[in-house]
Amino acid sequence: MAVHPALPASRRTRSQPVLLWLQTAPLTDLRWFLYLIPLWWMLGVEQLVWPIFLLIPLIKIIQARRGRVHVPAPARWLGLFLIAYLLSGASIVETTRLITFGRNFAPYLAAFFLILILANVRIEPRSARLVVDAAIGVMIAAALVGLLGILDLAQPQFQSGLGYFLPGFIRNTNYGARIAVKGIGGISWFSGIGDYYRVRSIFMYSTLYASALAAITPMILFRLRHSTSRWGRSLLLLGLLAVLTNLLFTTARTAILALVAGGFYFWLYHRGHRRVAGRARRQHQFADLCLSADAAWLASAPLPRLGYRT
Repeated sequence: MAVHPALPASRRTRSQPVLLWLQTAPLTDLRWFLYLIPLWWMLGVEQLVWPIFLLIPLIKIIQARRGRVHVPAPARWLGLFLIAYLLSGASIVETTRLITFGRNFAPYLAAFFLILILANVRIEPRSARLVVDAAIGVMIAAALVGLLGILDLAQPQFQSGLGYFLPGFIRNTNYGARIAVKGIGGISWFSGIGDYYRVRSIFMYSTLYASALAAITPMILFRLRHSTSRWGRSLLLLGLLAVLTNLLFTTARTAILALVAGGFYFWLYHRGHRRVAGRARRQHQFADLCLSADAAWLASAPLPRLGYRT
């Protein structure tokens, strides 16, 4: 992974205020965007807002690098895919199909932006840890919300912010109804189990929620292993139990199988490196976990210092 030369640091003093998304570092933007995921869900824009807000740090990177942006091979291939995807939608004329097309296109566009961001910022350990901790915190909170439904303590439903403005012909579609009316799950049926509460928490679909749960699990395990605080370890352990319980109640077999297979591969790969100790190995594992989770959720992909604060 190539490392690009650092750009001159900003001369702004510590006493000056920092405006979110205007003067903050790209990874700080990403961290705050993760913190706000519950808000995006309540507003009904959780699937549409990703490319918009990821574009903000990308624009700052392009300006700071004066247009000299490193485009790694995954981004080039994904860019070609996006062009082909756009061409495939050129003949769509129905409004509902255009909305579905935009919904499906948005995650790929967000993944493209995320690859470019990760490929053009210096990922320092502290900044990476804060982003990982933000993702862990949001997902544990989502799992606790999911437990309310699983345990039949609370199963709320409400109209989202966007739902007040959606026209009727969109609200009447399955996707439009998911945007307009928010809930943390619903009664479903599974062979051998019967009726059960299939949880989706603050995600639109249970399968999407399961993918996020599977991606966050190795991050929690890593933080649990290296936490030195008794309270921190206790909270992480409880959070891990909540996450795994939610994963089971999504009944998303692909995500569960992916987590098991990924864990088995990780164990085999690192079994031969047990004698390699020290700080360098811990940092290597940390980077592996972060990039693996990014790939599982959106995409993954080094690296100038920008003059922003974290």
